[in-house]
Formats: sequence, C-alpha cells, structure tokens
Amino acid sequence: MKRYVVLIILLFFIISAQVKIFAAESKDGWLSGIGIHAGIGTDIGLGLGLGVKASFFPLGVDNNPLEVGPEFFYSRTVEKSTEGGNNYTETTRLIIFGVLANYLFRYSYRENGTYFIVGAGFAVMSVDWEETSPDDSSLGTPWGTGSMQSEETTTGGSVLNVGVGRSFRNGLDIRLEFPVIIIFSPPGEATGISPTVTVMAGYRF
Repeated sequence: MKRYVVLIILLFFIISAQVKIFAAESKDGWLSGIGIHAGIGTDIGLGLGLGVKASFFPLGVDNNPLEVGPEFFYSRTVEKSTEGGNNYTETTRLIIFGVLANYLFRYSYRENGTYFIVGAGFAVMSVDWEETSPDDSSLGTPWGTGSMQSEETTTGGSVLNVGVGRSFRNGLDIRLEFPVIIIFSPPGEATGISPTVTVMAGYRF
C-alpha cells in the first residue's frame, strides 16, 4: 500500500511540474484551464482508494465547460463473512487507467464558486480477487489449516460520476465525487459494480 501512496504523490507532482512548464511556454494560452487533482476515497466495503487525474477544457472555459482527461485509480477492499461456521476473507485489488469526461455545471474559471459535476468514462481495469478461509478446505489451494482461491484479470469497464466542487480565484479546486465503477468481466466472485466516494484537491492552471 505504501508504494502506491508514494506513486500517487510522485505522479501528482511530476505532472503538475510538467503542465506548469508547458503552460508557461504556451504563447496562445491554449493550455489555460488544465487541472491536476489527487485524492483519497472509499467504497461500500470501506476499502481504501487513491487516485490522480489530469484534465483540460477542449471546448474552452465558457459556462458549464466540458472537462476531459486521463485518470489513474487504485483501491483495495477486504470483506469478511461467516457461512456454515466457516470464516471467509475476500480481498479485491483494483487498478484503473481510464479517460473521464465531466460537465461542470455553474463552474466559472478561476472564480470563487460552487459547481456540480456529471460525467462518464471508459477504462482498462486490472482486477485481482482472492478468497481465503482458515476453516474451509474446499476452496482449492491449501492455505494454512484451510484453503484459498484467487483470480486475476485485465478487462474493460466504465465509470459514472456525479459530485460537487468548489473553485477559487487562486486556482485551487476541491471536490467531493461519487464515482460508480462498472467492471465488465469481474473475476471470481468480485463485484461488478462498485459505488465509491472520493475527496479530491487540485490546481487549475
């Protein structure tokens, strides 16, 4: 987990530095409005999620602009259950690389104000699912006094997003988002739909 936190932080600062350089070198200002965000979140299983994304306004920064950009997200969820006197632990690790488009309603570029987010996107997802039990020996692979089973796959998926944000004149931007991750072909007994909550902070150039 620590290595993913370090990776998110490094990606945020590296991308921010590069965007700032390019924006400064742009004579016609076409890079104005590029944003970098990083955040932390959770899902209905109270797992930990980390994300970083970049975005820009391809149609300009007029009222209700369209924001488009790449996004990276990592999450790890652990769910425990008991069936027939046996204890089970399911662990799902999810890595997402995708492109997300958001409409920002009531957004004003580099002005103080609250705005609303509605968006969707598509992504490539790496899903690693594992189930262990110290009591049940029928899962497949021996594991201590019990057994385990696991599956890993790379598949496609989509993201539906709604949220609310707050922008500031100095370029700072904070958001509360509720992305729903849809995995087209989840492995094992991993869930195919995962509602999440994320808090993000960033800077708009």
